[in-house]
Amino acid sequence: MDVVGVIVKQPFEQLDASIDFVNLVKAGETISLTGGGVTAKDLATQQDSTSVVIASIPAPTVVGTKVCFRVQNGTNGARHRVTVRVVASGGERYEADADLSVVEL
Repeated sequence: MDVVGVIVKQPFEQLDASIDFVNLVKAGETISLTGGGVTAKDLATQQDSTSVVIASIPAPTVVGTKVCFRVQNGTNGARHRVTVRVVASGGERYEADADLSVVEL
């Protein structure tokens, strides 16, 4: 799947974000997090940045067809690729990405 969204935040901010799988999941199916759930990668270094920019409290959760998570911290000018992986109750697996830009305004 292509990048489905862009999140822009300042380094101090902690913001709630979500990715909705409504257009992929079949009617009546549920989804759950899989494969690390919500992860992040620094686009400049290609290093894992999950512990830096994805909050563990509150933990990422599934609400209907949406995966909700909180973004935090980050260095001014940094860009991260946030990846969300889910499995549907019918067995299909989906992955969606969003770009996170940290910008001090």
